[in-house]
Amino acid sequence: MGEGEVKRERQQRILTSLGFVAVGFGTVALLATLVLSSRARTDKNLTEIAEVDQPEASKEVPAAVKEEAVASRAKARVEVLKKQITRDSKSENSQWKNPADQAVDRLVAIRACEKQSSSIGDPVAVKKLANCPFDSAIAKDSPEGYADLLVDQTVAELAFLKELVTTARDEGLRDPFSVGRIAKVYVQHSDDNVREQALALAELMPDSEGRDALQIAVYAMNATVSGRLAKQALGILARHRASEPELVDATLTQVLSRGGWETRDAVASQLLPFITPANRQAFSRIQAAEPLRSRVALHLRLNLEEFDRLERL
Repeated sequence: MGEGEVKRERQQRILTSLGFVAVGFGTVALLATLVLSSRARTDKNLTEIAEVDQPEASKEVPAAVKEEAVASRAKARVEVLKKQITRDSKSENSQWKNPADQAVDRLVAIRACEKQSSSIGDPVAVKKLANCPFDSAIAKDSPEGYADLLVDQTVAELAFLKELVTTARDEGLRDPFSVGRIAKVYVQHSDDNVREQALALAELMPDSEGRDALQIAVYAMNATVSGRLAKQALGILARHRASEPELVDATLTQVLSRGGWETRDAVASQLLPFITPANRQAFSRIQAAEPLRSRVALHLRLNLEEFDRLERL
């Protein structure tokens, strides 16, 4: 399969990856009742997820159009669930299961398939992959392509979970699963596409869980070389900085000193909200160590000058 065909197939997968036939929401009242009972099962499944080995990192960063497609399909899935309210509530024999539990079950299965795919050259392993929920002929031809397929499915399920939370909150209900727990697990994934979805969940965490959200963002900041992901993490760091300001300062100075070019550029360009009289000198030293005409040095100089100007007002 040519490179262009592989790219087209992956693009098509991400556009259709949210198209599972899920059991309906049930009534809003039923959801409110089952939300409470779903947490124990969800926590058990997440423990299983965390025990599965992680795949090799994918270097691809999703385009904005791909993100929009994932989000729109997640919303469409939830709308389908909501339209089934009347039908499911009238069925006395309905085998209703919380949609969040269904999504977590699929995530558990995907992670197991990621572990198996690491030995995809083994005929026995390939046979086992037939039991994976997203089996594809590409698994027999391209281990990397199959890993990409599993990443796409993970991204799709996390986007769906985020939309479930948003919908539940709009209805005045409690979250149908532990948002922070899911985010903590998946920010440790080796693929930045998945980490972006984990941070999107962390963005939904309330201020009462600010310390946990901060830890998730710090992990992402230290683990990535993506400027896009770094900027996403910076938003969480800015929101919850007050819970651990020393940790935030240490993370930013470390990234500016030893991070990849994209992350250093992202942090330097967005640094102003983080500068204080206490840390200004540390950032000034980093600026002085940069090549005079570098983008990082320019961003740092402009932000430090703006901080000084605001201080004089």
